[in-house]
Amino acid sequence: MTRVKSTMWVALLCALPLLCGGCFGTSREFKEVQKDVVDSMSTSVQEGHSFGFGRMSLGLARTVLTFIPEDDDDMRMAKDMLRLVRRVEVGYYQLDGVEDANRGDILNEIDPTMINAGLEPVIRHIEPGELVTVYIGIEDDRVEQFFVVVLDGSELIMARVHGQLEKAVLIALEETDMDFLEL
Repeated sequence: MTRVKSTMWVALLCALPLLCGGCFGTSREFKEVQKDVVDSMSTSVQEGHSFGFGRMSLGLARTVLTFIPEDDDDMRMAKDMLRLVRRVEVGYYQLDGVEDANRGDILNEIDPTMINAGLEPVIRHIEPGELVTVYIGIEDDRVEQFFVVVLDGSELIMARVHGQLEKAVLIALEETDMDFLEL
């Protein structure tokens, strides 16, 4: 191989992590929850997208944010929050024929998957045509992840975040001047 070709291959291999930006597919649990929701409603996915961001892509976002002045309180909060997040997974799916589905059956179907993944339910909201449920994962007495599942009509939206989430919540409460937690 010529020296130029070798140099190009080395440059390409070095640039590959930057080009990929740390994007990855979603975890096994994420895919299982999506499958459980679809199976519990005897429906199918008409259209859907899911992706994840890892340390590298979040690191790139943090780097970009360092060039933006912190004049704005929202920007400062975004920078602080992003430092606490390690991994993010997001999914959006358009489902077929979910109008008659029992939202309670969905919870019965996904709970075992969540519990096996070390997550426990903390919020559940069910109304005709919609469902919102939030699960958290606790490690060493700290909230290290949360998983949100929202079904609104025929749209299924899921998000999973790993990181130092207790600190992130405290920052959000501080920044929004929510003092109702002070007793």
